[in-house]
Amino acid sequence: MNRCFAAARNLISGLWGRSNGRALSVVLALAASVFLAGQGAAAAQQFTLSAPKLNLAVDEQFDLSFESPILGVVSGYLYSNGNRVGQFELLPGPNTFPWQFNAPGTYILAYGDLSRPQSNTITFTVVAGLTPQTITLNVSSTNLTPGGTANLSVSGAQGSGNITYTTTGTCTITNATATTATLNAPSAGSCDVKATIAADANYGTAASAPVTVTVTSKSNQTINFTAPSGAAFGGSATLTATASSGLTVAFTSLTSSVCTVSGTTVSYIALGACSIAANQPGDGTWLAAPQVSRTVVVGVAATSVALTADVTAPVPGAPVLLRAVLSGAVSGTPVTGVVTFKDGAATIGTSPVSAGVATLSISSLSVGAHSITAVYSGDANYGASTSNAVTVTPSSLDPTKNAAVRSIVNNQVQTAQRIAG
Repeated sequence: MNRCFAAARNLISGLWGRSNGRALSVVLALAASVFLAGQGAAAAQQFTLSAPKLNLAVDEQFDLSFESPILGVVSGYLYSNGNRVGQFELLPGPNTFPWQFNAPGTYILAYGDLSRPQSNTITFTVVAGLTPQTITLNVSSTNLTPGGTANLSVSGAQGSGNITYTTTGTCTITNATATTATLNAPSAGSCDVKATIAADANYGTAASAPVTVTVTSKSNQTINFTAPSGAAFGGSATLTATASSGLTVAFTSLTSSVCTVSGTTVSYIALGACSIAANQPGDGTWLAAPQVSRTVVVGVAATSVALTADVTAPVPGAPVLLRAVLSGAVSGTPVTGVVTFKDGAATIGTSPVSAGVATLSISSLSVGAHSITAVYSGDANYGASTSNAVTVTPSSLDPTKNAAVRSIVNNQVQTAQRIAG
């Protein structure tokens, strides 16, 4: 035969097969002499049957290489557990054939028959494929000071393989368990930390993405922030906080629809929860302080009522105009609601608030002293309040009991006496 063939043929077994797999670069070479059909004796010929690796996964493709210095066809055989399970023909080469095993087990690949002493073999171990997995490295803090530590753990692992942690740079790892470890930062600098999980019977090995930890010689600081008290709609308060570093603390509103902050002053612009944050960004010596926030509930604004009467000693049956003036209104938010006018504990009338004023005209007060008050009920933005008391005393119709009438009569009597005398 003066032809060279480019492929194996007559594949019998279903336990292995060919595919268009990629070529692999590592070659394990075997040399042997092969008994050639028709020659009746072993010929001193050098053949090479090679494979890139001997430990494979199911369906893992590899390149099988064969090189023969003769023109004859060489028979190849596949054995599993000592039994021949496949036969193929290797044609003169050099030739490269992509192959893969389709089931786990231990396989022997040979050219020539195993019973013949000139046969040479390659043994393959094929295992079930492992499921890929991914893991994430968790570091409790990525900013440390010299002597500081951080807790290491992983999440997302599906397999049960051992987890190991590695680091580069200025850090070390201690207290390692099957799942966690401690990262130590003895000096300033930085380090990259990575976690790796080993393969088990079902899942392959996996490594996390590295996490960079910065170790700075700056010191930690904390903030002491006391929430303001007495928060009311339309009011304001001075904010006070101190940092352990002695640096100035800055304030911001976390609920700008309820309260605003300017410098160290908080203004309450609506009812609800007002949250304020205190921050200190640090400097060349101090790290940024952890943010501290405080929340206060903004309540209704306080009001007051001033009550007046246009007449305090009316003639019985004459009208008395009562006028209640409310104060405490916030600009842009008028006071609404109702004012109830009372004579002692008894209600004598009500009036809605308009432009901060409520009025009531009453002419039914009996003779005698009456202690009149005005009670504001409050509304969505303003609290209730009660006015001062105003005493109104209607006079009797008996002229002798009326001081003004008596004064007039006395003057007239005195005048008549002077004329008569």
